[in-house]
Amino acid sequence: MAKVEAGKMKLVLSGLPMKSLLNEISLLVADMVSKKKIEMSLEIAEDLPNIEGDELKVKEILYNLLSNAVKFTPEGGKIGMRAKKADSEIEIVVWDTGVGIASENMGKIFEGFFRVDTPYSRVTEGTGLGLPLSKKLVELHGGKFSVESDGLNRGTLVRFTLPIIPRKVV
Repeated sequence: MAKVEAGKMKLVLSGLPMKSLLNEISLLVADMVSKKKIEMSLEIAEDLPNIEGDELKVKEILYNLLSNAVKFTPEGGKIGMRAKKADSEIEIVVWDTGVGIASENMGKIFEGFFRVDTPYSRVTEGTGLGLPLSKKLVELHGGKFSVESDGLNRGTLVRFTLPIIPRKVV
């Protein structure tokens, strides 16, 4: 996080086969999903293009978001990921039916080390860095990142874009 904020984080760009990368990350969390008896839905567009990106950092973004969805969704809930091409970008949405985020906390979720205090969050592990780091890594790639929630116990939706071809840094 310190490297990103200090502008010292460098991307190592390569061609990323996004369809297989998304499937790979979903398999990484599949064990957590089955242990919690959660249902996972994947909607990955057949025509999803490859992108130029930093493979480790894109995987980190996806893993952070999917593992958060699992972590904050009670047993019997649902999580999902959708991915599609949108103009010169790909758009990825990770959603859940979990504990959600109260409106008064929406402004704080991108502060490092902030964790929403709920009875559920007290029994889950985490540093509170997943969302802020994911947002910074998406922005470093030239994408946009947003979080939506209709409030406590109403689930969360995280939407981000990554350019297919990175914008040249001037």
